[in-house]
Amino acid sequence: MMQKGAICLTLTTFLCCMIILPLNAEACGWWGDAGVDDSEDSILVETEEDADADKKILINDPAAQTREGNRYRTGSGVTRNYIEAVYWYRRAAMQGFAGGQNNFAVMYEQGLGIAKNKFKAAKWYRKAAEQQDASAQHALGRMYRQGEGVPQNYEAAAKWISRAAEQGHHGAFRDMGEMYWKGLGVSQNNVQAFKWWKLGVLYGDKKSEGLLSMAASKMNSDRIDEAEKLAQEWLQK
Repeated sequence: MMQKGAICLTLTTFLCCMIILPLNAEACGWWGDAGVDDSEDSILVETEEDADADKKILINDPAAQTREGNRYRTGSGVTRNYIEAVYWYRRAAMQGFAGGQNNFAVMYEQGLGIAKNKFKAAKWYRKAAEQQDASAQHALGRMYRQGEGVPQNYEAAAKWISRAAEQGHHGAFRDMGEMYWKGLGVSQNNVQAFKWWKLGVLYGDKKSEGLLSMAASKMNSDRIDEAEKLAQEWLQK
């Protein structure tokens, strides 16, 4: 009986290892996005002093709190937990950290770990946008354009999307082009639309490619040349 029990224990241990090891490897892969070598040789053993230091950072540093929220949102080294992510984002946001405010807004907008609330999402996007966070500016502009969480207002949409685009936000390039092409919140201007879509293409935005081709088919060569020149001037700023 003892021998049979030992064999069962050994088999159970082996099966557990087969299940657990792939999961651990996958968790390490998340850290690779940050440029961390996830090979076995690079695994660090955390001491009690390290853990205490990490706790102090999380208490006092909203940037670290936001990164902690990112870990729980993406499942990077921990079990994915949107509620825990919201906890850390809220703490960072309440301290006025723009990155935390933006991410907290995203959780509200998408209903991840917290009840979906477009009004509160717009509120937190605005706080981050006013601190020049380009992602928040773009998101707030999009909400104004669609009338979600705020009254629909194309002028306000153009203002915030333009601010994000001027900071190099790729999604804002595409949206600013659409605002100019359709004359939403700005004077209709095909040259400006082409310029922003051209910048989107140059920065790798696939959706801008189709829009740029459409614009080129409807514009004469002089207008296209003018738009190309404006795009180059923007790149050289």
